[in-house]
Formats: sequence, C-alpha cells, structure tokens
Amino acid sequence: MLLPRSIVTILVMTCFVGGCSTFANRVVVDESQKKSVKDVSNQNFAETVKQEEERNGIPDGLLLAVAKVESGCTPYAINTKRASRKFKTKGNAVSFVEKEVKNGNSNISVGYCQLHYRSHRKNFASIDDMLDPQKNIAYAATLLKSFYDRHGSWEQAVKLYHSRKSRHNSVYYEKVMKKRAIEK
Repeated sequence: MLLPRSIVTILVMTCFVGGCSTFANRVVVDESQKKSVKDVSNQNFAETVKQEEERNGIPDGLLLAVAKVESGCTPYAINTKRASRKFKTKGNAVSFVEKEVKNGNSNISVGYCQLHYRSHRKNFASIDDMLDPQKNIAYAATLLKSFYDRHGSWEQAVKLYHSRKSRHNSVYYEKVMKKRAIEK
C-alpha cells in the first residue's frame, strides 16, 4: 500500500537511523532478546515497549514516542529512499526488503522502530529476525540506552537514534517530545 506523498515525506525524514552505524558495533543485545519469540500483536505493542523501557531504564513513554514517530506503531513498516510501505504480513515485508537488497538498496529502515538495515543488519540473524516485533523493539531500546550511556543525555540519545546531523535530529527530537507529551 502506498502512502500519500506528504506522509511519505514525513516518514522518510523521520525514519533514517543511519547515524547510528558508528556506534552499532558497540550495542550489546541481551541474550533474552535473541531467543525466538512470537510476533507482538498490536494489543501487546504498548506493553512490550513499556517492558523494554523499564528493563533499559528509559524514561516512561520515550521509546513509545520514538516508535510512533518512526512507524506510526506499524510492525511491518518499511521505508526506502524511494517509498514508504506498511505491510500486513511479516512475510510480505521480508520479501520486499530481500528484493530491495538484491537490487542493491541497503538504505532501508524496518519495523516498529525503523531500524536501519545497513547499519544494524549484522546484529540480526536475518531480515526476518530484524522484523520480529519483539526483537525490533528490544534492539531499539538497547540502542537508545547505549546512546544515553555514551552521552549522558536522553535528548542527545533520541537525536542520535535518528541522525548525527543536527539539521535532521533537532526536528526529530521535537516530534518525539510532542508525541510523548500527547501520550501523558
């Protein structure tokens, strides 16, 4: 399903997490995140995010706001430079990403938290694994926490989750804070 151009523009602007690649090799994925788990249903999404916030010491509602800005809380959202898509099934999303990669495009963001494929693929066994909602959320929480640990600021952590470039990450940070305020 294709989205209207205005939404695509917003999603593309807010979904690139490429700035994280510098630190990706420093992100440690907890063993509990590697185990095979069932997909997180939309009903369990908020609960899963809350658990990851608590486990990683992330301020209440911050990871949820990131996911809402990144994908609109859509488990199989895929963003490329050319298009933004929301798939109904994981299998369709995986097939699309595999096709994009085969065609030479690795500038792809995937899942609830829009993990950047090129930057983070080495931390997952497969595209299917990267799109697993539980693992996608858990990895994003760990990544966000690693930025906080490195920089000592949640504002800086959120900005770096999106991009190292201030012209992009400042606008992103404001969007996340607005989403978080709405939820409180």
